[in-house]
Amino acid sequence: MTEKELHQKLVERYCENKASDKELVIFFQLLKEGKLDEMMVDSMKAGAGAEHIGEEKKMGNKNLVTRIGWRRIAVAVTIVILSLAGINYLFNNNPGKGNGVVASKAVIKKKLTNDAAPGSNKAVLTLANGNTIILDSVNNGTLAQQGAAKIDNKDGQLIYNDKIKENGGEIVYNKMETQRGGQYQLILADGSKVWLNASSSIRFPTVFSGIERVVEITGEVYFEVAKNAAMPFRVKINTDSGNRGEVEVLGTHFNINAYSNEAAVKSTLLEGSIKLINTISVNEGSKQVILKPGQQANLNKQGLVKICDNTDLEEVVAWKNGMFQFNKASIEIIMRQVERWYDVDVVYVGAKPAGHYRGEISRNVNASEMLKILQTSGIRFNIDNGKIMVMP
Repeated sequence: MTEKELHQKLVERYCENKASDKELVIFFQLLKEGKLDEMMVDSMKAGAGAEHIGEEKKMGNKNLVTRIGWRRIAVAVTIVILSLAGINYLFNNNPGKGNGVVASKAVIKKKLTNDAAPGSNKAVLTLANGNTIILDSVNNGTLAQQGAAKIDNKDGQLIYNDKIKENGGEIVYNKMETQRGGQYQLILADGSKVWLNASSSIRFPTVFSGIERVVEITGEVYFEVAKNAAMPFRVKINTDSGNRGEVEVLGTHFNINAYSNEAAVKSTLLEGSIKLINTISVNEGSKQVILKPGQQANLNKQGLVKICDNTDLEEVVAWKNGMFQFNKASIEIIMRQVERWYDVDVVYVGAKPAGHYRGEISRNVNASEMLKILQTSGIRFNIDNGKIMVMP
C-alpha cells in the first residue's frame, strides 16, 4: 500500500470514529505537518455537505491544521475540530507546548479514574409562602397557583399563565434557582422567555402590573423579552457583593453573565436595544450606557465599564444552545464553566497551563469525554470523587 493510500485509510478511520489511540497520534502528527489537508477537505465535502471552505494563516506559526465542521470547513492555525462520540471540538494554539496539538501516547492512553455526568434540567422553585418545589422530580402539568397565575411545568420549562383573574389578581413573588449541574427555562406571565444557566437564580412577580416589569437575577441568564412599550422591563443584577447594575429594555434578546467569581458583569445584546445602568460608579458621567446589537458591556468590580464591539455572540449564548464554545479563552475561564456544569471542584497542581484555547463541544457529554479531547493539547487531567486536577 502506497503512502498516499495509507494516509487516505487513516483519514477514513478518523472520520468514522474508528481510529485507535496509536492511529490518532499519527493522524495528529500528519495533520500538523499539513499532509492531510486536501484529503480532509475532500472527505468532509463528500460526507458533510460543507458550505464554506476558507484559509487563515497566522504570522510566525508554521503549524497549519484543519478545522472541520458539519456546516463549514476552514483551515486555521493549530485548530482542529474532532468528530468524536458525536461531538465537535475545536483545539487551541498552546504556545507553551512545543508539540502543538499533538498528544503523546501516554497522554492519550491515560485513564481517568472517575467521571462526572453533565448537568441537566433541574432547579428549585420557591413559592411566595416559602414552600419549595424540586423541579427535576415533578411531572409535567400544573404545579401550583400563585396569586393570579397558574404555574405549569413542561419538559424543563416553567410557564406562568396570568389568565386566572377570579382570585383577586394578587401580585406575589417566586424565585427559581439552579445549583451547579443544573439549568432551567421559564416563561414569565408577560410571555418573556428566560433561560437560567447553572448556579443562577431569578426572582420575579407571578404577574406584572403597574408601570414597569422588574426581575432580579444572579449568575447567568438569557432573556427574550416580550415587547410592551408601556411597561419597560428591568433586570436588577445581583452578586455576593450586592447590586452590580441594572439593565432596562423595551423588547430585546440579551445575555447577562454575573457570576461572583468572574472578573466583570457582562451584558451582551443580540437584538434590540438595552440600557445598562451602573449602580457602582460614583461618576455621574458613567452611570449608564446604551448598547447596540453585537456589543457587550463589561462592568468590573470597581465600577468601570468597557464596551466591546463585534462580540462573538455564538460564544456568549453557546450554553443556552447546549454547547461549550471558547474563543481565545484561558484554562481558568474554561474550567470555571466545567465546575458549574459538571458540579465538580477544580484544583491546579503546579503551574496553571498557559495559552489561550479555542473550541466547541457539546455540554451533553461526560466530563471525561471533554477532558480526553483537551488532553490532546498537552494538558493533563485527573478526575476523582468530584474533583478535577489540572496538571501542566
